[in-house]
Parts: sequence; C-alpha cells; structure tokens
Amino acid sequence: MSARSSSPDPAPFPLSTTVDPWIQTNLVDGIFNGNLTLLEDAVTAAVAHGIPQLRDWGIVDAHSFLLFLSAMLNWVPSEVCSGKLIYNTFCVLYFVLDQSPINVAPWMDKSSSIKAAAIQSFQDSPRYNYDKAIVPSGVWQSFNQLFARFLKPGMRPISAGSPSDKDYGRLVVYPADCTFDGAWPVNQNNDITIKNVPWNIKDLLAGSQYTAQFEGGTFMHAYLNTYDYHRQHAPVAGTVVEANVIKGLVYLQVIVDPETGKLKPHRSYTSPDAQA
Repeated sequence: MSARSSSPDPAPFPLSTTVDPWIQTNLVDGIFNGNLTLLEDAVTAAVAHGIPQLRDWGIVDAHSFLLFLSAMLNWVPSEVCSGKLIYNTFCVLYFVLDQSPINVAPWMDKSSSIKAAAIQSFQDSPRYNYDKAIVPSGVWQSFNQLFARFLKPGMRPISAGSPSDKDYGRLVVYPADCTFDGAWPVNQNNDITIKNVPWNIKDLLAGSQYTAQFEGGTFMHAYLNTYDYHRQHAPVAGTVVEANVIKGLVYLQVIVDPETGKLKPHRSYTSPDAQA
C-alpha cells in the first residue's frame, strides 16, 4: 500500500506493507496486549472528523495506522518549501493517539495499569527511591497511585533553620524534587521564553490582582523527571492567597481547524502557525 496525497505537501514516505516487528512487539503485544480494540476505536474517532491528512495517508483503521507507524521507524526526514512537512506528519500521530479511547490518563487510574512485576521493577530502580515511599496496606491500586506516592515523614527536610529565625520566611526552596535548569531575569517587556516561545507575564497571570508584583522579577525553571517524587509543597512560609489553573498552555496541541477541517498545530498565545 502506498500513501496518496491530495494536499499541497507530499507524503514524505509510503506506508509499509507489513507491520514492523518492533511495532508488533512493543506496541501491539507490549502495550495493547494483542488486543487492538482501543486503537481501532481511536482511529475510528479520528477518521470521523473527515480530516484530509488521514485520507491522504490512507489511514482508515488500526492496521493502516500501524503501517504508518512502521514506516516512520525508518523515515529519513525531508522538508518542503513551507517547512511544515515534518510538523504536519507528527500531527497525524499526535491526533490519533490523543483520542479518548486510548487516552492514557484514565487507564493509569485503573487497577489493570499496575502489576506485581511492574512494582518490583520500580523497587529495583535506585532512582525511584522506593524505600522512602509510604507503601499502602495491601497493594498499589493503580500506576497513578504509585507514581504520586507519598513519602515517609522526614524524607524531605527543608534547611530553612528554625521557624523562630528572622530570615525563616525569606528562604525560597523548590516545591518539589526536580532538576534545576536555570534562572533568568524577566526582560523589560515582561516576557519569558519557554521552549523558544515567548510568553508575557501579564498574559500568563491575566486576571490576577498580583500580576504587577511579578514584573521585573526572576524566572526560574526546573523540571520533574519520571523517577522524581511527584508531589508539591509550599516553597516559602506564608499563606496561599490565589491559585489558578492556566489552561491550554501546552507546547504542541493538535486540533481540527473548524474552517478547513484539517489538522492544525495549536498554541494558545504565540505560534509560528499563525504565519502559515
């Protein structure tokens, strides 16, 4: 089977004629346990949007999507004048795997997401510091419960001195286990740059009465790795006066363009796709 293309961008590689052994072993057997029902439902949900890119690739069911993935394994990337070929190809992958039938979040809350052998593998990995965790009586009920494990008392002491010290409330610590990546001053336009995308402090904190207090400050970045303790604590002494969820601020989100019906890489504020 070969890819068809009715769009301005050519298909960068033809679909494979067989499912690659690595895809079969690691995805079909390893993740889906040989049952492709959820993947079939996800592809069906994606195809129902009538997206031209899926038709151009000939992706109509789970099998053709596996052929698409198999071809990607040996793809030698190339580009076209628009510079969007690689980007658009990955959008197909993102969109299918983001459909609700195989959305990973609900699965990781189920008891079937954790097994004794899997628990032992985390216990055997020194970086996970399993011995520092509070293990629930009985057994872990899901992967998410293990991933968001509580630690035993005293495992994360904060070297801030005594609460009676005059500088106790002035010491700022990181709120979670993390790897420090850097610290930079907020520039004169009150912009910070995350993954090469500029974000304005006023936009990020829109609607907050405390926005002005962050202007001209210092932006610090750190990240949690997969093996880190994934709970947060107060970085300073004091009282929480405001908490907001900043929605939609993801680096890459693939949506269906309501005007064209095509897949569209989307960012909430600054996006190179605005020039496309």
